[in-house]
Amino acid sequence: LQQALEQRRTELVGQLDQLTQLKLKSLAAERDQVELLHTQLTSCLEYVEGSLTTGTQEEILGMKGSLLQQISQITGDFNSGILAPKEEANILLVADSDLHHACKGFAGVVDQPEKPVCPEKCYCTGDGIKNAKIGELATFIVHAVNGSDKECQQPVKGLSIELVSCRANTKVDCQMRQVGESKYEVQYQPVNRGQHQLHIRIKGKSIKGSPYTVVVRPSLQSLGKPVRIIGNVRSPWGTAVNSK
Repeated sequence: LQQALEQRRTELVGQLDQLTQLKLKSLAAERDQVELLHTQLTSCLEYVEGSLTTGTQEEILGMKGSLLQQISQITGDFNSGILAPKEEANILLVADSDLHHACKGFAGVVDQPEKPVCPEKCYCTGDGIKNAKIGELATFIVHAVNGSDKECQQPVKGLSIELVSCRANTKVDCQMRQVGESKYEVQYQPVNRGQHQLHIRIKGKSIKGSPYTVVVRPSLQSLGKPVRIIGNVRSPWGTAVNSK
């Protein structure tokens, strides 16, 4: 793109130089015509002044007719429009099609600044926004999208994650890290079973789908060992577990 811009700059400078030369040539021709008319008027004026100074009344009255005819001819040929510069040999600067397409392809990078993140268009993926198990890490990804429906190229400021247990009314610690230009990985390890509310906000505004409902279920490790094992029976009457 830099090479194409430099080439286009050279072409435009050449066209402007050509246009300047044509304009100067046209103005020089107009100047010569105005100088000729000025010379004629000056000669006529000097003739009149000389006649009035040295001529007799009879000579002055006799030359009146020829003088009026000469002045009429000079003023009749004079066109005040020649005093304005003529628009001759104008050059129309046409955009180069290849350069236009090249610049258009880089418009989002060079010319147009990135739009800010739009919380309403951001979204999450991963099983961690729906299900989790006690004592096990759950993971999900937050995708940052800007107002142009494109992934954000700049780091998102003000992204907050809050996971609250509905039963215990306690918050679960969440760890977040950036894993791409527009992706943020979130991990958490719940300690209470049941429903949790997952709030994801950007500068106080909820993203698309937030709050999410996460169901936390016991894991096999969290069940522990039975309190007592009853043997030598055909069929168990039930199973006893600890408080967890």
